[in-house]
Amino acid sequence: MVTENIIIFFLGLITRLILGFTTYTKSLGIELSNTKAGNSFQNAITPPLFPMIAILVYGISFCAIAYCFLQTSFVSGLINLIIYLSSLIITGAIFFMPNKLSPLARLFHDIVFNSMLARYNDCKKKNDKTKAEEIKILLNKFEEAYKKN
Repeated sequence: MVTENIIIFFLGLITRLILGFTTYTKSLGIELSNTKAGNSFQNAITPPLFPMIAILVYGISFCAIAYCFLQTSFVSGLINLIIYLSSLIITGAIFFMPNKLSPLARLFHDIVFNSMLARYNDCKKKNDKTKAEEIKILLNKFEEAYKKN
């Protein structure tokens, strides 16, 4: 019972960090695209493995909560659901407060920048000059945006 609660808590924590990273890439993508209309470079700057990791964590979270409802009791399932939602809220309140820079912003910045740099180098190795030039433009915009900060 306690082990299930701890696992559910950490799944909520990881889920909230994933949601925070998604929000970060969206806002960064909008900033880099020079538009506030909603179209951005979010897909271009999100690391390639991130969607698979996110889907895996969401799936595991769903299965863990479903397991608590189906294999134990309804009350145990509700308790674990409350723990999951509470960990989402607490993690959000600690790391992603509105109108404040997240303490994880630098880490997110480094992850996105290194991912874009790796993609740029891969395109150069594969001799895909068009894509490499496009990524280089994004890298330059990215560096320019963070010189101001």
